[in-house]
Amino acid sequence: MAEEKIDIYKAGAILIQDRKLFLARTRGRDFFASPGGKIDDDETYEEALIRELKEELDISVTADDFEKFGTYTDFVINDKSKKIQQAVFLVKSWQGELKPSGEIEEIQWVGSVLPKNMSPDSIFEREVIPRLKNANIID
Repeated sequence: MAEEKIDIYKAGAILIQDRKLFLARTRGRDFFASPGGKIDDDETYEEALIRELKEELDISVTADDFEKFGTYTDFVINDKSKKIQQAVFLVKSWQGELKPSGEIEEIQWVGSVLPKNMSPDSIFEREVIPRLKNANIID
């Protein structure tokens, strides 16, 4: 069996507060996603997550502050000819106050029932949010 070709590797964070999930919409995009981003050359998923949370939200985490929630593969939202693999981590604690960077246009804390006008990235919509609900982590 042929190995699946992955075009983009990303790390994503699950941030929970008051049983709500943090999602953000990047400037110029119409969907919400978890904080995180692409893996740089010679970088692990964990290193990328630590870097991205500092860059995007000005919060600090160490490897002891999060645990692997799962790794998911799907088509890229804007280009169905490409596949993305995202390692998702449940962040148990962080240092600092969430301050979205200039690239983030909008943030929302959501439960398992999303607002009608919100579209999350497909991995979170189909995989992560239902699993968080089933584990009784979000409302």
